[in-house]
Amino acid sequence: MLLLLMVSDGITLIVISLYIFYEALNRFADPPNVSGNMMIIAFLGLCVNIFVAWLLIRGDSKGNLNIKSALLHVFGDLLGSVGALIAGLLIILFGWNIADPIASIIVAILIVISGYRITKDSLHILMEGEPQNINIDSMKKPLLLSKELRIYMMFMFGQSHLNSLP
Repeated sequence: MLLLLMVSDGITLIVISLYIFYEALNRFADPPNVSGNMMIIAFLGLCVNIFVAWLLIRGDSKGNLNIKSALLHVFGDLLGSVGALIAGLLIILFGWNIADPIASIIVAILIVISGYRITKDSLHILMEGEPQNINIDSMKKPLLLSKELRIYMMFMFGQSHLNSLP
């Protein structure tokens, strides 16, 4: 069940980033007048996301796909806050309202990459793919040399099958 949630989580990240991309394209056509007050909200969001990322990193973010996915969500939000801060500075200092959609597109690209990775990893596990950190060939030889396995195979497949093994 958790793997299905991970697939939907990755797909959700991709859909959200595509929506951000769509909105950014619309903002290119008609750049909004963005208030400098957005930087206060972006800074508060950045602080909260740094704290949540710190909490998640303390967990098993390498071995647990759920925590990794949550961490990628938080990093996406964190990047959004950083992008909003940079865009806000450019708008306040230089009047570049176009910085807002540019920052949105950069953040959307980074989020879609994360969503793709989560979806790919969870589908790989869901489809019972070969573990990426295990060399199957290096496991075959010791197993085939095992006396217990040979006895089991003899009972399951007969003596003729054992003769074909190395």
